[in-house]
Amino acid sequence: MPESDDFFLHGPQAPILKIECSANDNRINGNCPSISSNDFQSAVPRSKSVRFEEPEELDGGGGESQDRIRNVQAQVTQVTQKMKDNIGRLLEREANLDSLADLTDQFHYTGDIYRQSTEHVRRKLWWRQQKTRLVLTAVFIFCTILLIVPLISKLLQ
Repeated sequence: MPESDDFFLHGPQAPILKIECSANDNRINGNCPSISSNDFQSAVPRSKSVRFEEPEELDGGGGESQDRIRNVQAQVTQVTQKMKDNIGRLLEREANLDSLADLTDQFHYTGDIYRQSTEHVRRKLWWRQQKTRLVLTAVFIFCTILLIVPLISKLLQ
């Protein structure tokens, strides 16, 4: 088959698409009409046979295939390095999350101790206030008795 009969779509992960002309297709100067990649879907008539082929094995003979191999190896190296960087970041993030969890536990424990100590201080101050009220009430009653008893004794005499 002549090379003009082949139409290849090259993508980063797409298989090669080959369009073959059948015997009853309209040929221009003995060749199939050319199709650009932009109007591929609208330009391919239903009568054309479309089949997917796996890419041919790259042999070490051509310079172009060696360049393709180097390009693919460079891309694989870049992706591998990116994955290693992502894994490193993930491990750092996990360590940071662990330290944050430890800090959270520590703050929770410190908060519990603070709550207990404030409750203890609150009770202590409440008792102190009650004692002060009791003492002041006793002093008031005592002073009242000291003032009233001499007045009553003078009135009764």
